[in-house]
Amino acid sequence: MARARTPSRIPHWFNLKAYDRLEGFKTQDWLHVIAELTFLGEMGEAMRSAADNEEELRAELEHMFIELQENLGHGGSDAFKERYASNPDVYAFGSVASVNTLVAASMSARLERMEGAQDLIGSLRKVIDADIEGDSDAWREANREVWDQGAFGRVPFFVALRHSDEFAKSPLSLPNHRAVTVDLSVPDATIRQDFDKWLAAMRQLDSDYAAKRPFTSADYQRWVQGGYVPLLMLDGWRRATGARITYGDMCDAAFPMGRRVEVDDVRKTLLPNAKSWASMENIDALAVQAANEDAVRHSEE
Repeated sequence: MARARTPSRIPHWFNLKAYDRLEGFKTQDWLHVIAELTFLGEMGEAMRSAADNEEELRAELEHMFIELQENLGHGGSDAFKERYASNPDVYAFGSVASVNTLVAASMSARLERMEGAQDLIGSLRKVIDADIEGDSDAWREANREVWDQGAFGRVPFFVALRHSDEFAKSPLSLPNHRAVTVDLSVPDATIRQDFDKWLAAMRQLDSDYAAKRPFTSADYQRWVQGGYVPLLMLDGWRRATGARITYGDMCDAAFPMGRRVEVDDVRKTLLPNAKSWASMENIDALAVQAANEDAVRHSEE
């Protein structure tokens, strides 16, 4: 039996019809929606914690929520997608790119601050200087010094960074990027097999999270049917303003009349799923997918 519609604490600006256009959304649109919802949720809570005037806060929040509702998918930045833009000229292809000089310099600067790295760097400089000067005796001696420090030199860079005092004191998380060497003298099939093994090992680390696979139109339809966006808008408003919106209110407001959705469906499944859906992992997955779709379209033009 369908739920009876009852008076609720739903904000006056909420308009379920505004979410009908989600039906036609593509990858880039969904990227913008998730990024906007994530930003709005974080901003709303931050504004509430710092607010002095409740009336002014509510008016400002109302403007933000209305703006998002009226411009779903069209007000977001392409910054996330641009991080994964393919550029064959610099051998960058979506999520895989050659290490450029900026990245190499950043790694070098960090390495110089790690305990135990100074001796290794000094020995390597001797190797380079001897090589440039053509001094084979000095080159062999410097290489012996490098070999004697091999234990530190064989540690993967990201492991050394994670265990360093510098990282322990930093508020920044461990970057998701990994520098990897590829031996192009072996067959492509072997490289792919070995890369799969390396990737599997990386995925087992507790600091690395990602969506399990690229998204499809079936996923987009499931997000629409689950009411993820209107539910998150109402939940975000509740958290930002302290409004006493109940699960029953959400159940009534976020789904069309005649749609069989119970309060427990919202409380136990739909809202928790929506919250876990609006994640950085999904933003990154949609960003690289949107960038790759752009690359395919451009190649066909």
